[in-house]
Amino acid sequence: MEDARVQGASPLVECFHVRKTFEQGKDALRDVCLQVGRGELVFVVGPTGAGKTTLCRCLLGLEPVSQGCIFIGDAHLRRLGRAELCAERRRMGFVSPDFKLVGWRTVVENIGMPLRAAGRSNAFITERLSQVLAFVGLTGKMDAACCSLTEGERRRVCIARAIAGDPAVLIADEPTADLDGKTAREVMDLLGEICLRGAAMIVATHDASLPSCIPGGRVAVLRGGVCRESSPPTPRARRGAAE
Repeated sequence: MEDARVQGASPLVECFHVRKTFEQGKDALRDVCLQVGRGELVFVVGPTGAGKTTLCRCLLGLEPVSQGCIFIGDAHLRRLGRAELCAERRRMGFVSPDFKLVGWRTVVENIGMPLRAAGRSNAFITERLSQVLAFVGLTGKMDAACCSLTEGERRRVCIARAIAGDPAVLIADEPTADLDGKTAREVMDLLGEICLRGAAMIVATHDASLPSCIPGGRVAVLRGGVCRESSPPTPRARRGAAE
């Protein structure tokens, strides 16, 4: 197989034989190989306890891998210092399964938090908030406290916050958890639109039917700590063997 980057595909997320072992000696991940390019969507499907959340944390640089390597663009996560990891993390968006919202703060305050943390100007934040609120359909709820919202509305806030910084990579961990069928479909429609706009996206889910919501998405099954697609990625020669 020829190098995808040479052909212009430019993978933004690459995992090569990733292993994660915790201190107790338990392997949460044993062998994970994935490759996701710009505008591509990969569903990581597996049962509860398969290691999906651990994989998401490794991709975000929140958990160091024990073996193997993860690249976000050209950044080798294992070789980055703390400050570099934080900077790289700002290139990514994350939709958490448990929202991670400050309930007493308003919708706009929650969405604007990462932008303020990144030192964006007030003018930029105001304009960007207007854009993402319109995109997720929450303009009319902008001043509402997050604790007053429905489950579906809070999930939309999470998505808006995740894309506020216009990330190159979006990771969603169980984005439809605890949602009814109609709301889950609406959330997946939003994620599909984000992918069409050019983000590389990984959606971790226990729901094997979820990939059917977005045509064209690839599926990788995670079971027993091993994750494979039907056509596994081929690492670039300059990267060599996983470390």
